[in-house]
Amino acid sequence: MDVRHFKHFADLVKALRRQNKLSQRALAKTLSVSPGYIGQWELKLSQPSSDVTFKLCRLFGIDDVEFVQRLAYAQRAPQWLRESIVCYATRTDPPVTLSPTERRILQAVRSLSDEQAERLADRIEGWVDAVANE
Repeated sequence: MDVRHFKHFADLVKALRRQNKLSQRALAKTLSVSPGYIGQWELKLSQPSSDVTFKLCRLFGIDDVEFVQRLAYAQRAPQWLRESIVCYATRTDPPVTLSPTERRILQAVRSLSDEQAERLADRIEGWVDAVANE
């Protein structure tokens, strides 16, 4: 399971539990937390500590621990801040998530031939230059 497809920690926890056929009680027992605590995660009312997040990742074989910890931390953050917490970019990493509009554009471009895509890229660069020089 690619954890970077999730925008909310609650959704990730639910998906992991369901995929592994675990109840909240069974997951809680494995992580040494209360079942109510798992329920709070899934209702977006609280987030686990970094230690518990690490245990969760180890339990399910998730390598991207930092991303999962960011999801957990962002769980209670305001919407305007959540995206920047979860989808940070470094100089070597592209942004992790795309907006719905960006996805539509990318899908449309991928349906073009190489030649058509090049022509489109030239036009877009021209439009961007024109707008930037206004």
